[in-house]
Amino acid sequence: MSISVHDRQGLVWAYQLAPAQPLGTECLAITERGAPTWLHFNLTDARARRWLGTQGRLSDAALAVLLDPQPRVRVQLLPEGFVAILTDLHHDFRGDPEGFGELRLFVEKDRVISGRRHPLKTIDVVRRHLEQGVPMESPGVWLEQLITCLAHSFGELTEELVDQVDEIEDEVVGGNGKEQRSTLANIRRLLVRFRRHLHANRVALAKLPTRVHDGGEASARLRSAIERLDGVAQDLDLVHERVRLLQDELAGLLAEASSRNLYVLSIMTTVLLPTTVVTGLWGMNVGGLPWADDPRGFLWVGLVVLGSVILSLLLLRGSRVL
Repeated sequence: MSISVHDRQGLVWAYQLAPAQPLGTECLAITERGAPTWLHFNLTDARARRWLGTQGRLSDAALAVLLDPQPRVRVQLLPEGFVAILTDLHHDFRGDPEGFGELRLFVEKDRVISGRRHPLKTIDVVRRHLEQGVPMESPGVWLEQLITCLAHSFGELTEELVDQVDEIEDEVVGGNGKEQRSTLANIRRLLVRFRRHLHANRVALAKLPTRVHDGGEASARLRSAIERLDGVAQDLDLVHERVRLLQDELAGLLAEASSRNLYVLSIMTTVLLPTTVVTGLWGMNVGGLPWADDPRGFLWVGLVVLGSVILSLLLLRGSRVL
């Protein structure tokens, strides 16, 4: 099934849901539809924003959320349906803490309008599932599929983070993880942002089951899809706790290494201090220095230095420093 749609009016793609088939940009001129449809827009295109404002048949409340220049994750219930802003992964997500984008939705009985400012991963997965024949005969079923795919995308990212943390933990336990401090710090920054977005999605989506009008079974399926996000959130919390513990362990190892180095440095300083005093005294350019005219003066001074070192070691051992 081809979904190639020229990007006119800012329309990325358009579908009829039942039966599933792609639509061209001529669907933008249709005011009455006999079957549920899904329109997906690029909201950075001024033509898309203009169409939504003039021909989209949207209430002021729905339009305000869809075009909000400073979006925050939320679901707003409307008489005709609901409008929502959810967080999704960028389509080119590569572990960047900034790689999250906003997916904006308007869902009513026979129509879904979605929009984004950056290509997103999950919404494209939903589009491919529709192409492959996964039934989405109504906006309610489409929404269930979206949330299921969203949980899957977030779950895959969580599994990748678990694998990375497993590798780092093996190195830390093996004593070779000191160079992983920066990697752990990057993972923790990603986890902080990831947990924040996932929690916001869960809080927003908690309102949805009571607004699905496709029947009790559809509401139950939707609730089950949302619960998958709860499972991902629990796994994410465990990963975050592991990363925090690994950072604490690495900090302890580094502190122990620093203490050991300071201990060795202190011993060396104490042992060599008498040597420094002796060489300083005999290095003064004044008269009356012992053995100044003795051919074996260097030997005697060397013995004094050696004796001071041995005396220092004995004193340290006697005080149980060594």
